[in-house]
Amino acid sequence: MIETGAAFLAAGRRTAADVELLAKHLAGMEAASAAADVDAFVREDIAFHDVVLRASGNVLVPAMYEPLNRLLANGRRETSAVPVIQEHAIAMHRQVLDAIAAGSGEEARLAMDRHMDQTQDDLVRHVLARP
Repeated sequence: MIETGAAFLAAGRRTAADVELLAKHLAGMEAASAAADVDAFVREDIAFHDVVLRASGNVLVPAMYEPLNRLLANGRRETSAVPVIQEHAIAMHRQVLDAIAAGSGEEARLAMDRHMDQTQDDLVRHVLARP
Protein backbone atom coordinates (compact mmCIF):
# COMPACT_ATOMS: atom_id res chain seq x y z
CA MET A 1 0.00 0.00 0.00
CA ILE A 2 2.81 2.38 0.82
CA GLU A 3 4.76 1.83 -2.38
CA THR A 4 1.76 1.84 -4.69
CA GLY A 5 0.46 5.05 -3.13
CA ALA A 6 3.92 6.60 -3.28
CA ALA A 7 4.19 5.74 -6.98
CA PHE A 8 0.81 7.35 -7.63
CA LEU A 9 1.86 10.54 -5.84
CA ALA A 10 5.35 10.54 -7.39
CA ALA A 11 3.91 10.57 -10.90
CA GLY A 12 2.24 13.89 -10.20
CA ARG A 13 4.97 15.45 -8.09
CA ARG A 14 8.27 14.15 -9.49
CA THR A 15 10.90 16.49 -10.78
CA ALA A 16 13.18 16.02 -13.76
CA ALA A 17 15.94 15.19 -11.26
CA ASP A 18 13.78 12.44 -9.75
CA VAL A 19 13.24 10.89 -13.19
CA GLU A 20 16.98 11.08 -13.88
CA LEU A 21 17.74 9.35 -10.58
CA LEU A 22 15.21 6.61 -11.27
CA ALA A 23 16.82 6.03 -14.68
CA LYS A 24 20.28 6.04 -13.10
CA HIS A 25 19.31 3.42 -10.53
CA LEU A 26 17.59 1.28 -13.15
CA ALA A 27 20.76 1.42 -15.29
CA GLY A 28 22.71 0.49 -12.16
CA MET A 29 20.48 -2.55 -11.66
CA GLU A 30 21.07 -3.60 -15.27
CA ALA A 31 24.85 -3.19 -14.93
CA ALA A 32 24.92 -5.07 -11.62
CA SER A 33 22.86 -7.88 -13.11
CA ALA A 34 25.21 -8.14 -16.09
CA ALA A 35 28.18 -8.26 -13.70
CA ALA A 36 26.46 -10.79 -11.39
CA ASP A 37 26.97 -8.34 -8.51
CA VAL A 38 24.06 -9.10 -6.19
CA ASP A 39 25.05 -6.54 -3.56
CA ALA A 40 25.18 -3.73 -6.13
CA PHE A 41 21.86 -4.91 -7.59
CA VAL A 42 20.21 -4.72 -4.16
CA ARG A 43 21.70 -1.26 -3.47
CA GLU A 44 20.38 0.09 -6.77
CA ASP A 45 16.98 -1.56 -6.24
CA ILE A 46 16.64 0.01 -2.79
CA ALA A 47 17.84 3.37 -4.10
CA PHE A 48 15.22 3.26 -6.89
CA HIS A 49 12.44 2.68 -4.38
CA ASP A 50 13.81 5.41 -2.11
CA VAL A 51 13.54 7.90 -4.97
CA VAL A 52 9.91 6.89 -5.56
CA LEU A 53 9.14 7.33 -1.87
CA ARG A 54 10.81 10.76 -1.70
CA ALA A 55 9.29 11.89 -5.00
CA SER A 56 5.84 11.31 -3.51
CA GLY A 57 6.32 14.70 -1.88
CA ASN A 58 5.00 13.44 1.44
CA VAL A 59 7.69 13.39 4.13
CA LEU A 60 5.78 10.78 6.11
CA VAL A 61 5.92 8.18 3.33
CA PRO A 62 9.68 7.47 3.50
CA ALA A 63 9.55 7.63 7.30
CA MET A 64 6.76 5.03 7.44
CA TYR A 65 8.57 2.75 5.02
CA GLU A 66 11.99 2.81 6.72
CA PRO A 67 11.21 0.14 9.37
CA LEU A 68 9.78 -2.13 6.65
CA ASN A 69 12.82 -1.55 4.45
CA ARG A 70 15.11 -2.82 7.20
CA LEU A 71 12.96 -5.93 7.66
CA LEU A 72 12.89 -6.63 3.93
CA ALA A 73 16.62 -6.13 3.29
CA ASN A 74 17.64 -9.77 3.80
CA GLY A 75 14.78 -11.02 1.66
CA ARG A 76 15.73 -8.62 -1.11
CA ARG A 77 19.23 -10.01 -1.18
CA GLU A 78 17.96 -13.58 -1.28
CA THR A 79 15.53 -12.94 -4.13
CA SER A 80 18.01 -10.75 -6.02
CA ALA A 81 20.52 -13.59 -6.08
CA VAL A 82 18.28 -15.38 -8.61
CA PRO A 83 19.02 -14.17 -12.18
CA VAL A 84 15.47 -14.63 -13.49
CA ILE A 85 14.16 -12.56 -10.58
CA GLN A 86 16.62 -9.82 -11.50
CA GLU A 87 15.24 -9.87 -15.06
CA HIS A 88 11.69 -9.56 -13.76
CA ALA A 89 12.67 -6.76 -11.36
CA ILE A 90 14.37 -4.79 -14.12
CA ALA A 91 11.31 -5.07 -16.36
CA MET A 92 8.97 -4.06 -13.53
CA HIS A 93 11.14 -1.11 -12.49
CA ARG A 94 11.19 0.07 -16.11
CA GLN A 95 7.37 0.10 -16.14
CA VAL A 96 7.28 2.09 -12.90
CA LEU A 97 9.86 4.55 -14.23
CA ASP A 98 7.99 5.01 -17.53
CA ALA A 99 4.69 5.67 -15.77
CA ILE A 100 6.21 8.13 -13.30
CA ALA A 101 8.11 9.91 -16.08
CA ALA A 102 4.87 10.18 -18.08
CA GLY A 103 3.12 11.71 -15.06
CA SER A 104 0.45 9.02 -15.04
CA GLY A 105 -0.47 8.43 -11.40
CA GLU A 106 -2.86 5.57 -12.05
CA GLU A 107 -0.44 3.77 -14.37
CA ALA A 108 2.39 4.29 -11.84
CA ARG A 109 0.22 2.81 -9.10
CA LEU A 110 -0.70 -0.16 -11.30
CA ALA A 111 2.92 -0.68 -12.38
CA MET A 112 4.11 -0.70 -8.77
CA ASP A 113 1.28 -3.06 -7.85
CA ARG A 114 2.33 -5.42 -10.67
CA HIS A 115 5.92 -5.19 -9.42
CA MET A 116 4.87 -6.13 -5.87
CA ASP A 117 2.80 -9.05 -7.22
CA GLN A 118 5.69 -10.23 -9.41
CA THR A 119 8.08 -10.04 -6.46
CA GLN A 120 5.76 -12.14 -4.32
CA ASP A 121 5.26 -14.68 -7.11
CA ASP A 122 9.02 -14.87 -7.70
CA LEU A 123 9.69 -15.34 -4.00
CA VAL A 124 7.28 -18.27 -3.85
CA ARG A 125 8.31 -19.84 -7.16
CA HIS A 126 12.08 -19.33 -7.18
CA VAL A 127 13.15 -19.01 -3.55
CA LEU A 128 10.72 -20.68 -1.18
CA ALA A 129 10.11 -23.64 -3.51
CA ARG A 130 13.82 -24.50 -3.69
CA PRO A 131 14.75 -27.77 -1.99
